[in-house]
Amino acid sequence: MPHQRKSPYVGYFLNEYGEELVFAQRLGENTARLWHSDADWQVFRVGDRSIRVDSPLEGVIAVEDLIIHRAEATWLSSCLSASRHLRPGQS
Repeated sequence: MPHQRKSPYVGYFLNEYGEELVFAQRLGENTARLWHSDADWQVFRVGDRSIRVDSPLEGVIAVEDLIIHRAEATWLSSCLSASRHLRPGQS
């Protein structure tokens, strides 16, 4: 089998409110990038332990300073899992 170059992983999500999310993981970077249209496309750096459910508000899921819905958290978790092989020290 010929050597295959590991390409960046990119994911897209459209939530029930019409808000868009984009996830991108580059080869060799420790964290990925997350953009959310409802946060004016501000970039958030995310990694395997970024999704928090221990917010001061019960039932709230957060990534950095961004509050996300359960479906968004599920999608983000899937993106992080699918792109883990691109991060250093992961297989």
